[in-house]
Amino acid sequence: MINRTPKDTQTVLSVDGLTDWLTDYDLYLAATDHKTRSVRYLLSRGKLDPTMHHNYVIGQAVYCNEYQIVKFLLADPRVDPSAWNNLAIRNAMMHSGNQMARLLMADPRVDPSAKDNEAIINAASRGNCDLVMHLLEDPRVDPSARDDKAIINAALGGHCDLARLLLMYPHVDPSTQDNEAIISASLSGKHEMVRLLLSDPRVDPSARYQAAIKGASLRGHVQTVKLLLADPRVDLSAQDQAAHENHITDQYGLLLPESTRFPQDSPV
Repeated sequence: MINRTPKDTQTVLSVDGLTDWLTDYDLYLAATDHKTRSVRYLLSRGKLDPTMHHNYVIGQAVYCNEYQIVKFLLADPRVDPSAWNNLAIRNAMMHSGNQMARLLMADPRVDPSAKDNEAIINAASRGNCDLVMHLLEDPRVDPSARDDKAIINAALGGHCDLARLLLMYPHVDPSTQDNEAIISASLSGKHEMVRLLLSDPRVDPSARYQAAIKGASLRGHVQTVKLLLADPRVDLSAQDQAAHENHITDQYGLLLPESTRFPQDSPV
């Protein structure tokens, strides 16, 4: 038994009286500003509503990567982590760590395929293989959703390991959206990604009127240009190839193999 002095009792009463003045918005502020102890105390009082604005609090706590606070919120039966079209798991894949994602996915109310598989698309843009693998364990998740947006995001970021993982799924097509993946990788100079994509027979590096080689050369991505020029499908006209070779040579000091160069006095 704890014996409280009059002073202790007065302090408790003062704190209890103070919380009577707090609003649901104060709980929201605590949940998004690292105030773990405050959130736990406020939830224990039962006077504030953590579901304010249709459970917006937990979505924002996930956005701020507040793992312990999210655990406290999930322990409250009033909180629904699937609110706002599963905003919490979508935010976790873009802004939080693996631990947060696993915490949310352990809740049966959470649908990781919500909003046309935005979660795996977000995870792919970060290049997080662990998150993507965890998502793919759920049969509802489609790695080819939104016209293969996940593989395109992986290509743009140069996330080769993730791209290999996605390509293990037959319905993931790296040539979709008129070969957007290899064009994005080429324009951003991700030469290892370009090498990986070139190994897939579905990918056409000459798509969109040779957009990959043109974009890579204009941006001075030397290694990418060399890879693309080695592919027989990349076949610029004499005028285009001379122009792009001269641009790289002048701007970036690249000397392409003699066999791929046109004579300097070739008509332009």
